[in-house]
Amino acid sequence: MPKAGLRLNLVNTRAPWRLNGRTYPTAQAYQLVISLSSPEGARSVLNDLRSPEYVLPPFDRLDHDDPGNPEHSAKTRADVEELARRVMARNDDRSWRNVKRGPDAPISKKLWKICFHDLDRHGGLARAIDVLGLRPYCP
Repeated sequence: MPKAGLRLNLVNTRAPWRLNGRTYPTAQAYQLVISLSSPEGARSVLNDLRSPEYVLPPFDRLDHDDPGNPEHSAKTRADVEELARRVMARNDDRSWRNVKRGPDAPISKKLWKICFHDLDRHGGLARAIDVLGLRPYCP
């Protein structure tokens, strides 16, 4: 019986459970619903809390700047890799350890994303190399 009352109360006070401009419930709403109802009831209550135009995103999506995104062309991947190799060479020269990475050293996902955004921001590999001061560093 209290579960039905909970559902009515949450449906009637739906606005506090969503932030302005958002189409999905807040984290507090998820926690409250999960703690107070069964999984089947929670699913229906959460569906009621979402706005009608909300579409659940796919779980297997990749970020635009993800290295494994299949939408990137081979040229984009090669440009990002060259930029990342130059950044790694610059960082090795500035390092106090005097340890140089080899030409096949793995590029971290974080560095790949940073280089992807730099490439996108500056509009091409040559401009990004000039702006970032990477001309003397060969990959």
